[in-house]
Amino acid sequence: MRCIAGTAIAATLALLLAGCGGHHPSETACKAAMKQQYATALATGRQGHEPAACKGLSDAVLQKLAGQVLSGQ
Repeated sequence: MRCIAGTAIAATLALLLAGCGGHHPSETACKAAMKQQYATALATGRQGHEPAACKGLSDAVLQKLAGQVLSGQ
């Protein structure tokens, strides 16, 4: 059940992060924020929102980072 919930949360996170614009964010900061949010979501079952550290990254980068977070890299 946790895997299904985690996958659903990650998919929602990727969708929420799509289409961001603005400053030049750090992939490292974004990935750290995603990891924190994913851990919180698994522990509490709460759905996350777009981390501020991820604003401005391309959809491709966000998807790459979300994949890394999910695979534990």
